[in-house]
Amino acid sequence: MKNLCVIPARKNSVRIPDKNIKDFMGQPIIAYSIQAAQESGLFDRIVVSTDGIEIAQVAAKYGAEICIRPDALAVNEVGTFDVVRHAARCYLNDDYDQVCCVYATNPMISHETIVDSSDLRLYGRRYDHVVSIGYPNLRDASHFYWSTAQAVEDNLPYFDNKSNTMCYKIDENRICDINTMDDWTRAEEMYKKLKGMS
Repeated sequence: MKNLCVIPARKNSVRIPDKNIKDFMGQPIIAYSIQAAQESGLFDRIVVSTDGIEIAQVAAKYGAEICIRPDALAVNEVGTFDVVRHAARCYLNDDYDQVCCVYATNPMISHETIVDSSDLRLYGRRYDHVVSIGYPNLRDASHFYWSTAQAVEDNLPYFDNKSNTMCYKIDENRICDINTMDDWTRAEEMYKKLKGMS
């Protein structure tokens, strides 16, 4: 089974400048996602999709490959799926079986959940996608989205009546959608508690 990891990291974050590479508890926040992907041991390639030179430099320092995305895919209106599809198509000749989108700004992500959610043939049934959701509140956990390479190539969105999608539950103590500095501060407190630092 060949797996590709894609970490989307656009440069022009508005509410938190340079959010994807901002220092979080001692290292750039994107480093946590790269490290979780590395520690899972699942991926033949870990690729950061970005339009930013500084992001590319930081990601490369932590061991990720870089896929430069076109300007048309570096705007707010473009969704995650289109970015992942572009990156996956750049490596189409590598014949991947599965593609995993890992979010760049979730330091509570763990390699254990990436591994546990990785087999899209769960329970003997073939899924197009497996997406992370919070439990018990059932909201987007912004940890990862697994997809078959075929679903990505066929442009089957994560949530669509044509897609066969399963939700993978993530404990709420690992979920913090970081969009504002208040979110950032809350994430730091959550991280400290999770790691027994407070």
